[in-house]
Amino acid sequence: MIKPVRKHIPFFVFTIALIAIVFQFLYNFMRGQDNNYITQFFVNFPLALLVVSADAVIIQAVYKKFSYKYNTYLRIILDLIITSVFAGVINFGVNSLFHLYQNNTAPEEDLIGSAIMSVLANCMIVLMIEVLFYNQKQLEAEKRAIAAEKGKLQYMYDSLRSQVNPHFLFNSLNTLSSLIYENQDKANMFTKKLSGLYRYTLSLNEREYVSLHEELSFLESYLYLMHIRYDTALIIKLEKAVSHNEDKLIPMSIQLLVENAVKHNIVSKLQPLTIIVRIDDDGVTVSNNLQPKDTDTKSGLGLTNLQDQYALHSKKIEIIKTCDTFSVRIPFL
Repeated sequence: MIKPVRKHIPFFVFTIALIAIVFQFLYNFMRGQDNNYITQFFVNFPLALLVVSADAVIIQAVYKKFSYKYNTYLRIILDLIITSVFAGVINFGVNSLFHLYQNNTAPEEDLIGSAIMSVLANCMIVLMIEVLFYNQKQLEAEKRAIAAEKGKLQYMYDSLRSQVNPHFLFNSLNTLSSLIYENQDKANMFTKKLSGLYRYTLSLNEREYVSLHEELSFLESYLYLMHIRYDTALIIKLEKAVSHNEDKLIPMSIQLLVENAVKHNIVSKLQPLTIIVRIDDDGVTVSNNLQPKDTDTKSGLGLTNLQDQYALHSKKIEIIKTCDTFSVRIPFL
């Protein structure tokens, strides 16, 4: 939730209170009232500060509680009602006490008229404060949008880099070199899968999300390469539901979780790594048996980047770690 920025509120409150006093002086002057303006300033200015400050506090409280639960116009009407009642009561009470202090009785219609004028002035103050809050909200929204775009581009860059890094390319070409002599059909298929993997990666330049069907097609190519490389040392089980093919995910998110499992765990024929990709109604869960490497190094991409991407869509990634297993659940967007 975007909250109003408060650093300019004190200056704004002071300025509005000063403007309110100036308008009151002009109003009295136009009515031909001969008043001691200096005395009135020191009496009314603290009162104006109190009312404007109370308006700001009330509007902030209403904004915090109802800004995303109710229509904006209804929230502003609620602001006007609460602050106007407060301003009218304060004005009526202070004027009554002031006349009582001077040992004279003010006509009731004058007290009511003054209270009505204070309510009208308060409505203008409330609208000015709402304009300030709206402007600050827009600035915060723009900053958030810029941060989201920057985060998306960084994720795309990191994802691409993770696939074209020298280690991945070297391992893939080394495997391909061996296959050319051992099994030309497999070598041909390996080449097609590798080119398809890079083609999909490069196609993600402007896309915020992909369908589950697209992600699984990409994952199939990636898993083929992993199976050729690790053979029986890597066991991957895919439990999918056709009905969710059009649900949306962050691009390459499933592949990233599989890659992390392989990167951070021992993968050997003596200690095979089992990865289960399970798809249900709400998202995808990638889990593996836990057998961490002794010299494990953290990935530059990692889960943190993926968590940030889902946070931009107001979604959370669930990480569950036990003595034997490690699971990551990513929701559909």
